[in-house]
Formats: sequence, structure tokens, C-alpha cells
Amino acid sequence: MLISVIVFSSQSVAQSLSEQQLRHKIAQFQVLKNDILSFRDVSDFNDRLQAYDDRDQAIIIHLWLDTLSRQPQLNEALRQWIETQTANQQRVMATLLDHPEHALPLINIQDQAKATLKLLTISQLQGDFSTLWQQGQVVWADWLNNKSLHYAAFIQWLKTQSSQTNEQVIQQLEGDHAWSLLPDNQVYFILLQSNPSAQLAVQLLSQSTDEFTYQFLHHMPAFMDEFDGLSALEVALQKSELNSQSLFVLAAHYTNNPKAQAMIEKAFDSPVQKWHALAVIDKINDRHFRAKLHQRFETQQTAFAKTAMQVLAKGDAQ
Repeated sequence: MLISVIVFSSQSVAQSLSEQQLRHKIAQFQVLKNDILSFRDVSDFNDRLQAYDDRDQAIIIHLWLDTLSRQPQLNEALRQWIETQTANQQRVMATLLDHPEHALPLINIQDQAKATLKLLTISQLQGDFSTLWQQGQVVWADWLNNKSLHYAAFIQWLKTQSSQTNEQVIQQLEGDHAWSLLPDNQVYFILLQSNPSAQLAVQLLSQSTDEFTYQFLHHMPAFMDEFDGLSALEVALQKSELNSQSLFVLAAHYTNNPKAQAMIEKAFDSPVQKWHALAVIDKINDRHFRAKLHQRFETQQTAFAKTAMQVLAKGDAQ
């Protein structure tokens, strides 16, 4: 693989080095990574960079931006320097002869600078939300718009809170009738991980299905007890788009439970769900339940039953 740094200016310049050389350069410049935190003036940046060529400058700037993106607060000189980098078109490209695109971006200074400013703004807003929360002055409508950085800041704040604080958030959202303002199911998912409850899980599953619904189902066995987990899966199975994952979770985590077994058998009675249930038979590890399914399908003279028997036999042989 050939690594190229392409500098776009009045005259395009391309410099190349091998992947190994790039890794060496990044390791070499790691010692400079935190120097930027002591810079107080534009001349500090320029003085440090002028000793390096364009290729090395791109790598150093990349490392500096990475350092700054992790800081809770920055002085004005550092923030202004990041602003200037949003116009910097230096990029590190990987040239792959066997890839249809041939050139893949590894470092894009302009995009990284914009992303760093966004992260810094979110960090600042997170502090603002924390202050409002402590003062009891949160206006939920200001923070629950998923097209704004305010929502991202609230999410970051929520992820760092204790179970006790998150319980207060649940009560506050309930008391302010703010659940309906949530733009997606991410808040439900975060709260359920620290404060699992069947009621909150049913609330989540009653919303429109999104990526966080699927994440909840996938991770649910790790933080919900068996009783509440099965109650949540009963609700999930009522939504056709959740049939496949719900049955997978049942088969993979709960088949020693008689209620879970009954739910899977019921799925085999459904013209639609039976195909999803068939797909997860190999996840069932309870041998008594597997034997029961054998008996069930042995008495049925259908193509589906024959396929189910084959799948069970294949699993038993492993």
C-alpha cells in the first residue's frame, strides 16, 4: 500500500511514503502531541511547524487536533487556530491499487478541524446542561431536538450520570410530560442500562422502531432480569420488524425458561414468525426443549416440518 499526502494550494503537490514509514512518522511525532496545549499565540504554531515539510506538517496537525478534541476547555488562541484549520486542505491518502476508489482518505485536516470544533461545542453545552440541571431550570424542549448539538450534549451528560441521577431524570421527564419530545429511543436505551425496568422497556418498545430499539434488544440480557426481559420480549414480538431479533434473543439467552419455550412454540404456530423461529433453532441449547421440538415436527407432514427436523438434526450432530 502506498500512502500519499496531497497538499492542495495554488499548485498541487503530492508526496509519498510507505505504510511503514507513515506509522514511523506518527510514532515519531507523538512526543509533540501535547506541546500544543502550551501555545498562546499564532506564532507558537508557525514556529513549531516551519521546521517540517508539508507532509510532516499534515501528520503533526492531525495529532494536535486529536489532542485538542479531548480537552474540556481551550484558550482563545487554540480555538482560533482550530478555526484556521477548517480551511486547511491537506489530506493523507492511502493509495490502494486493488480498490475501486484507489485513493482512500486517512487524514483530512479540514474535516477533522470541523469535527473538533463540534466536539468542543458539545462539551461546552454539556457543562451548560449540568448547570441548568443542578439549578432545576432545564427546559426540555431546548435540549431534545436531535438536529441540534444540544441533544448531543444532553446525551453525553446522561451517559456519565449515576443510577440515582438517572432515576431523577426519569421522574423529571415523567413529571414534565417530556417523553413525547424525545426524537429517538436513545434516551430510553441509556436509562434502561442503569435503571432497568419492565415499564420503561415497554415505553421504549411502544415507540417507533429505530437503531436504539435493536441495540436495546441485543444488550437487554446483560442488564435486565429474566422476568422483566421476557415481559419486554413479549411486547417486542408484537411488532413484525422485531420478530427476528426478539426470537434470536429468546433462543440464545432464555430457552431454559418454560415461558421462553412457550413463546418460541407459539412463534412456530405463526405463518410469519415460524420462519424467524426456524432461523434460530441452532441457538437453542436446552436439550429437553430440543427433544420436545423433535416430537412436534415428527408428527407434522409438511415441508416446513421436514426442514425444521433437518435443522435440529444438524445442530444435534455438532
